[in-house]
Amino acid sequence: MIVANTLMTVTVGIVVVLLIVALLVFTGVMLDRRAKTPVPANLKPFVEDDVLETTRLERMLQAAVVTVLFLGVLMAVIFALEPTRQADAYEELNEKAVARGAIVYGPAEEIIDGEPHAIAGAFACQSCHGPAGEGGAAAYTITTETGEQQQVGWTAPALNDVLLRYSEDEVRTIITYGRQGTPMPAWGEAGGGAMSKQQIEDTIAFLESIQLTEEEAKAQNAEVGLVAGSYTNGELSDDAEYDGAALFDKFCARCHTIGFSYNQPEAPGSGGFGPSLRGGASLEQFPKIEDQITFVTDGSEWQVAYGVRGQGTGRMPGFGLMLLPEQIEAIVRYERSLTGGFEGTIPADDTRADEPQSDVTPAEEQPQETPNVEE
Repeated sequence: MIVANTLMTVTVGIVVVLLIVALLVFTGVMLDRRAKTPVPANLKPFVEDDVLETTRLERMLQAAVVTVLFLGVLMAVIFALEPTRQADAYEELNEKAVARGAIVYGPAEEIIDGEPHAIAGAFACQSCHGPAGEGGAAAYTITTETGEQQQVGWTAPALNDVLLRYSEDEVRTIITYGRQGTPMPAWGEAGGGAMSKQQIEDTIAFLESIQLTEEEAKAQNAEVGLVAGSYTNGELSDDAEYDGAALFDKFCARCHTIGFSYNQPEAPGSGGFGPSLRGGASLEQFPKIEDQITFVTDGSEWQVAYGVRGQGTGRMPGFGLMLLPEQIEAIVRYERSLTGGFEGTIPADDTRADEPQSDVTPAEEQPQETPNVEE
């Protein structure tokens, strides 16, 4: 019995000791964990109000003033450099667009190790319009009056002055939808072609990069049709005279004379892609010669009225940036002389109109009757 009690006492003592040890260990762990736990900012003591509202406040206000001044100077510098940055960014983007446009415009194949390989994104515009946009020729099939198919060589226009004749929007429309009845197909997706909008924009950027200036174009064209006088150093002599027929053939006949583009011209001014100018059409459309000169100088604009009953389509180019005013006047006077019918061929001496020129329409030559108005 004594042994049993002793064992019980020892056991209880051991359990109590173990509990005390466990409690001490738990307490130590908790104290250690609490010591390592950071004190929240709202429980930490802060500086005294006397320091906070004087020295500390002044330092913060000084720092704020310095920061505002720094930001003001920085914004002024950014504002001063922004135009240059924008210009540089635009120039960089434009250079990339021109490089992509050169691929679109350039050859469709390249030779690698003696073998031809297709160039991705190339549409070979240069095959018709020339590597530098100087113009060229394209094979084209026409249908003759007898219904037969005939292969012809169609003269393709120069593109190194196209933006002197048309606006960017008009060039974009031509590329997208093509020219009906000519070798120029519709390249844009909207017109049924394979060129994306980005490729069209890149092509226009490339064309801009190869454009002649207004001065270069006028100097290049100044000798066309010049039959008297001279053009030297950008100046036309006072005795200069121009042949309107020669100028018409050079700049207008491809659209206004049937067959001219493929060396089978019919009567001059007989129409084609553009309307016929024969039979006094110019006199009917433009009773005043000044209005026709303005129209040929500026070209037509989409849905902008011109002349007596004209409605602009953008198809008529403006020649004011590439021809001299004297040349345009000579062209207009020649067009107004085409009062003959549609039949006939070009005489050898190129005197294509025997009728005297008139600046009034046939309608104006008739006496006007006073209308009978019944009230």
